[in-house]
Amino acid sequence: MPPLPGLTPPKPIPLKDRSSLIFVEPGQLDVIDGTFVVVDATGMRLLIRDAFRREKLLGRLIPTIEDVLAAGGLEPPQAPPEAQPPAIAETPSGDQGHRG
Repeated sequence: MPPLPGLTPPKPIPLKDRSSLIFVEPGQLDVIDGTFVVVDATGMRLLIRDAFRREKLLGRLIPTIEDVLAAGGLEPPQAPPEAQPPAIAETPSGDQGHRG
């Protein structure tokens, strides 16, 4: 692969960091029943809630999406009226333990 002008050559990703990557094909990102869903061109839905929860990506992803929308002069979409709250509320336990 020829070097890219103005960029340092990419380095291999260490094995310990590879499990935190999520590969999602191009598609429409949506939230259905509190779960992030990617709908591709064929209509196939990929639920990615567990991966987002495990990697705590929402704390970084949502502000980035809001910044991109604000830069484009767009308002964040509102939840549809038929949207339901989560069936089981995720309340903090106060015990950080190994989860911190």
